[in-house]
Parts: sequence; structure tokens; C-alpha cells
Amino acid sequence: MGRTKRLPDEEVAYNYFKAVLKENNQDCTGQEEDQAFESFSAHLVLKGFSLPYTDVEDGIVGGHEDGGIDSLYALLNGQLLSNGSLGEIDTHFLSKRTPLDLYFIQSKNSFSWRADVWPKMGSALKLMLSDLSQSSNLHKLEKSGFSDVIKRFAINLNETRHALDGVMPLMRVHCIYVSFASRSKLSDLALSRGDILRNAVKKLLPTDSVVEVDYWDCIQIVRAGSQSANHKVTLHIYDQAIIENDLKGNGNGKKPKNFVALVTLENYLNFIQKKGGNGIDDDMFEENVRGYAGHAVDVNKAIQKTLTRDSDTHFWWLNNGITILADETYDNTNTEWVIENPLIVNGLQTSYTLYDAFAEKTITAKRLQEYLLVRVITSKDEGIRQDIITGTNNQNSIQKLQLHANDELQIRIENYLSGYGWYYERRKYQYKNSHKPQRRIRNLTELSQAVMAYRLLEPDQARARPTTFLNKSGGKGWDLVFPEDVDITLYLKALQVQDKVDTFLKTPEALNISSDSTNARFYLNSCYSLQSSNVNSIDAYKRLRVSSLKDDPTDSVLKQLLQKFVKVSKNFDSSTMKNDQLYKSTEFRDKLFEEILNG
Repeated sequence: MGRTKRLPDEEVAYNYFKAVLKENNQDCTGQEEDQAFESFSAHLVLKGFSLPYTDVEDGIVGGHEDGGIDSLYALLNGQLLSNGSLGEIDTHFLSKRTPLDLYFIQSKNSFSWRADVWPKMGSALKLMLSDLSQSSNLHKLEKSGFSDVIKRFAINLNETRHALDGVMPLMRVHCIYVSFASRSKLSDLALSRGDILRNAVKKLLPTDSVVEVDYWDCIQIVRAGSQSANHKVTLHIYDQAIIENDLKGNGNGKKPKNFVALVTLENYLNFIQKKGGNGIDDDMFEENVRGYAGHAVDVNKAIQKTLTRDSDTHFWWLNNGITILADETYDNTNTEWVIENPLIVNGLQTSYTLYDAFAEKTITAKRLQEYLLVRVITSKDEGIRQDIITGTNNQNSIQKLQLHANDELQIRIENYLSGYGWYYERRKYQYKNSHKPQRRIRNLTELSQAVMAYRLLEPDQARARPTTFLNKSGGKGWDLVFPEDVDITLYLKALQVQDKVDTFLKTPEALNISSDSTNARFYLNSCYSLQSSNVNSIDAYKRLRVSSLKDDPTDSVLKQLLQKFVKVSKNFDSSTMKNDQLYKSTEFRDKLFEEILNG
């Protein structure tokens, strides 16, 4: 990046960027720094969604055939759609007008703005957002010269939009240009071309869609970087709370408290909705060990029936209430409480059934003003939190998978990995604001995917159906990934190999072979584990002890494996439309493994 005269705010933004690189042990210059800035920008723009590190990295597509797009993401009601695909999401539980957010980010590691960014992106979006079910549009996309990753994202997104026809999603497109430059340096030409892009994209979408063209400058970078990752929500209660105790002050003049209160159904609905009322805030329910069972379950039928009819029996008399865990709580007034990082650990069925009735407008006006019993418990102590989660969910028999955060093995894994600089997030957000290097944090799904690929040789499951695999046959998949008698070094080895694979796939050497890191990453993990074991069959590999498995792949070995991955891919069907399904198939996996075993 050339040295030009920098304004003070630009200097602050750049220094912050360098500090983040240092925190992540990245010492880079030139082209490497440009690539690091693409990653930095994407993580910053999507910070509010609290996505796993690898999910954000998977969306980075910058290269010679990127169509003016360095990273791209699709989120349905705040949930990431991997490569634009619905994956394991069940559309039957989605409310009408569920928001579908599309992010297209261009990142320039510079202190100036370029006017040619928007026209390039506009040409790409014209193809990507067209109806690809029409063969003429699909043909244009295939002949566009864009990378396979961008083509596949466009095709998956097109299929996703058609699958959501019954939901009529609210489309929101965010075109974002990130630079260290101050907005004051923006030329009239760059601004006018941004307006042209906005109008052109709006013509491709339904009338009520939202299109945003935004410039993230030095000030926006610093502002986003300094924002707390804590999630604060206001809960309005009836009259006064019953407060158990006043705990030690938190330094800001407020005292966190445990309390029980009555809350109107209307105020509770406001509490659990995303900002702007765009659906329920699913992040609040991450700790709840029992998934939403839907309308078919008797208890939810009963709740639904109660909500649609007025009676002299008040709602809270018939309901067990809600239990919320919080990092901190404090009252602004007697009836207005701020809850920091709320996690609803009991009451998911009530919450979702209540929200569905509200969204479908079947709840009566009288019921909306009736009450719900809510208890809020303030604690950051892991042991206490686990006791509460377990204790409030013992009413029914539940699978081991649903109580994963409380397993002794999960705690052992977390403690073991921390000794090697890996931070296992067995409870979502437990490392929020901890200043741990983001690239060294892995959640349960990410660790499971690494083990599926490295030890179980199931890269197709890791790529396409990790959650389904863990849940299969009443938790059989879970027991394969986390067996009670496991050699705990497995998890470190699996993570180390996956990290080295992911790092290699970003190198120019790898990108010259394939830019499809999303589909290649788990296959390369499996192929390395299989090849380095020097066995002649899958059965022989499965008999090996974990201690004999290798975990130090070199770039030259990974290059060879990536070339085989591409070779086998071409021997199947190179059609862009079919590629995504190809890598989710056992046929491709078995053919690739055969290639590896035959040398």
C-alpha cells in the first residue's frame, strides 16, 4: 500500500487494523496485507451477527475473477446460509416476511476511493440476482468468467429464493465499500456511481426490497471496532420486581440483580424480537437444550389454543414461565430493566409459540395484556450456569446432544485445548469480550466438523450435514465424535490439521489450483489423515489408534492432495449447477479416497 498523506482518523483506523493483525499473530505486508484487510473488513462488517470465525472466512472470495466482490454472505433472519444455500434450515418454521440479508463487500487496503468499484460490482450483481431458472440467464452466468465460488453462490441463492417463495422474504441487499480513506475524499463520480448501482439493483428485486450502498471509512472502522460485543436488551415489567439480592457493583454505578417479575405478553414479545421487529432473536435461545418442537406437540397446541381465546383464567396461571440467564442486569427504573447477554434457558416452547401466534395475528388483544412469569438470574460462573441449564430442563427425557455443554468430556476438551492456544466455545459467547485471538476460537460445530473429516473420514457430512450427523439415530453421531473413552489428543490433532488446510487454501499456490476452499477444506483434512497413515484400506485406517495419526501436513503435500481433489471433481461433472451437490455425496467421497489409497 503506497504511502500517501494520511489524516489523523485514517492513521487511527490503520493502526487499529495492524493491532488486530498482531493479536492474531499475523505479520504481513504487500499482497498478504491486502488479503488480511479483506478478512478484517468482513469480520468487522458482520460483527453484529457474532458468526464463527471460519464462517466469515468462507465468504471471502477476493481474486482475479471476483467480479468486484471480495466477500459475500447471505443471512436468513440473522442465520448464515453457507455459500447461499439453505442447508439444514426448515422453511416451515419461518414467519412471513422473514428478512434475507445479502452482503457484498469490496475491501481496498488504501487511503483513497476508486470510482470503478461500483460498476464492477453492478455487472456481477446483475447476473447473480437474475432469475437463473431461465436458461439464458444461467448461460450468461456460466460464461461470465467469474470464479466457480461466485457462480455457485449465485445458483444456490437463486434456489434459496425460490424455496422461500411461500415466506415472501424481505430482501435487503448491502453493497459495502471499505477503505481507510475518509469520506471527505469521496469524489462526486464515485458517489454518483454508487447511486446508479443502488437503482440498478432495486430493479432486480421485489418493490419493497431494501438496497443499501455504503462507504465504510476510517471513522466507521474505528466505531465498529470499538463497539462492545455485548448484547443489551430492555425488558419492561409490571410494577416492581421481587429482587433476591444486590450483588457487588460492576463499576458503572449499577448493581446487577437476580429478580422475578410479571411481564405482559406484549412486552415479552418486544423483548425477544430482533431489533426492528424482524423475527425472533434466535441468539437468546442458544443455551436452551430443547429445540422448538413446533405446533404438533400437545403442550404447544395447548398454549396456542389459550392465546387465541379469552377467558377468566389468566395466562401465567397456566404456564411455568421463563428462565433467563444474564451476565448483568440493572434497573433504569422500577419497571425498566436492562439485561446484558440474555439467554433463555427455559421457556423456548412458550416463546416460539407465543411469537408464532403474534406473527399470525391469532393472539387476542386481551391475552396480549396478560402476564408471564419471568425470572432472571445473573451469573458468569460456568458451574452455576450449567446447574441452572440442567435443573430447568429435567422435566422430560432429553438426548445427550442437547445437554452437550454440561458434559464432563466437553469441559475436559475445553481445558485441554486451552493449553495449546485453542479456545473451545462449548457455550456460545463464552469468549465474548475476552480478547482471545478470534482465529483461535472454535465452537462445537466447528470442532465436530474437524473430527468428522480427520478421524471419521466423513468430509461430506462435515460439509453438508454436521448437525444432522450429530443427531442421527438418537445421538449415535454424537457418540462417534465424542466417545466416552476417546484419546483427547484427537481434538487437538483435528483442529491443527484443519487450521493448516484452511491456511494453505488461501495461499496463491492453492488459489492457482482451485478457489473452492468451501468444498475442499474438509476433503483435504480427510485425505491427509488417510494418506499419511500409510494404510491400504479404509477398514485398516479405522483400526488405527489416534496416537498413530499424523497432524503436520506440509504445503507440498496439501498441494498434491488439492490437485487430486480437482482431478476427481472433473471426472464427475464440472457443471457449476451440480458441483455443490457433488461434494455432499458419498460417491464423490469414495472415489476421492480410492484415488488417495491407490497413490
